[in-house]
Order: sequence, then structure tokens, then C-alpha cells
Amino acid sequence: MMRRNIHLNEEISTMNVQTGKYFEPVREINALALENVEKLLEIQLQSINDTARLSVEQMKSAADIKDADGLKKYFTEQAETVKALGERFIKDSQAALELGVSYTDKVQQIVSETIKQDAPVTATAAKTAPKTK
Repeated sequence: MMRRNIHLNEEISTMNVQTGKYFEPVREINALALENVEKLLEIQLQSINDTARLSVEQMKSAADIKDADGLKKYFTEQAETVKALGERFIKDSQAALELGVSYTDKVQQIVSETIKQDAPVTATAAKTAPKTK
């Protein structure tokens, strides 16, 4: 009986180690996904903040128009603001694209390493598996 318990404990211990090995890539990928979401949210929140600030500044400028020169100045500033927002949008889009590419590369690397590590185990399991008819 004691011998069976020792054998069972060894099997459970081995299973825990193997299960941990199989879940490690999943944990790594989840950590990467979370990191990416945080970075993407930072980009979006900063963009929202900057856009809101520029909008308020433009409203204040519009409220300060007193004559034709003020109106001309306002429209000039408005064009500059639109240009700045467009440039910001391009920059943010490029940053989001780079995050996506980086994430994909890292996930592919994790999957590739996992496959390489598991190939010998899979081959051994295939050889020792009972044949089905």
C-alpha cells in the first residue's frame, strides 16, 4: 500500500511539473497581451487628453474673436490645429501598429520555442502510445 502511495505521489508530482510547463507559454502570452493593452490604452488616453485640450483652446480662441483680424487669426490657428491633430493621429496609428507587430512576433517566438521543447516529448508519446485498430 505504501509503495502505491509513493508511486501515486510521484505521478502527481510529475503531472504538476508537466502541467506547469504547458501553462507557462499561456501565462507568457497573457502577460504580453495585458502589457499591449496597457500601452495601447496609454496611447489612446493621451490622444483623447490632447484632443480635448486642443478643443478647449480652440473654443477659448473663438470666444476671444473681436474683429476681422481676430477671425483671420482664429482660422489660421484652426488650420494649424487640424494639421497637428492629423499628425498626432498618424503617430498614434504607427505606434499601435508597432505594438501589434511586436506582439505578434513575440507570440510566434513563444509558440515556436514551445513546439521545439515539446517535439521530443510528443515523438516519444507517439511511439509509446497504444496502437488502435
